[in-house]
Amino acid sequence: MLLMLEDAELNDMREGYRRLLTATAVAGKGAEQLELMRQEVASGKFQGKASMEAMIEAQIKRGILKLAPCSWGYCAYEQSLSACRGTQHRPNDVTRNPALCASCSNFLVTSEHKSFWEERYQQDEEFLKRENIPEQSRLFVESRIKVSGEILRKLI
Repeated sequence: MLLMLEDAELNDMREGYRRLLTATAVAGKGAEQLELMRQEVASGKFQGKASMEAMIEAQIKRGILKLAPCSWGYCAYEQSLSACRGTQHRPNDVTRNPALCASCSNFLVTSEHKSFWEERYQQDEEFLKRENIPEQSRLFVESRIKVSGEILRKLI
């Protein structure tokens, strides 16, 4: 049973990295690091789909690629960069949230998560149309809108 779970997790990780490496637009603080991987895939050393698969497999075997997807993006997890203060192996599922992830160097967003950010942006805009919102709440929601807007602009 454990091997089946590990295989499923590895397959999910492979598929996630395939999506990230072939996405037309990527947002998040981890996008720069992903771009380096994309350049490696595009270089003479790793051209083509088979080479991309070989690179992903080599990175997984070396323990470099750790991917934790969620409804608002991907965590290309590296503990030393972790805003959520995860373990050696994975992000902290208790502290992980869209605002914290958006501030993290491990965070990546593709068009598959665009609807999450659009909905969040629209809900926050609607909230700000209300009357008599406490100043602290207004500032908090305005900061959320700013983050959502930045992510959405990069996904266009």
